[in-house]
Amino acid sequence: MIAGTAITVLGLSGAAFTYKTTAPTPNPAATPTQPTQSQTPASAPVSVQAFATSYYWYDVINGMTYNDYETIAYEEFEMEAMWGCIVDQNPLGGTLIEEGFWSKNPNMPVLVWLYGHFD
Repeated sequence: MIAGTAITVLGLSGAAFTYKTTAPTPNPAATPTQPTQSQTPASAPVSVQAFATSYYWYDVINGMTYNDYETIAYEEFEMEAMWGCIVDQNPLGGTLIEEGFWSKNPNMPVLVWLYGHFD
């Protein structure tokens, strides 16, 4: 009686009738020489870096002069190379060196501040 109940429950749950499908093995002789639609660069996955927001950067130390249009990560790297110190967005113990804007107009609200941590 217990075995019959167990078989009925197993059968009704669908676990007894499932199977693992295997992917067909490709035939090397039938491999196309031209790239297929899924292999073209247009359908390649887009990295997160492609969507990183760029800002218009103004140098605060030299009197709000325009520097360039870059992402935050690249601008931090560039300022670290230029000033020879750690540059980040943490104002604690740092000196304001750059401000980042979404438009080239420095009268708009500042969105990103970069601070240099000189030792």
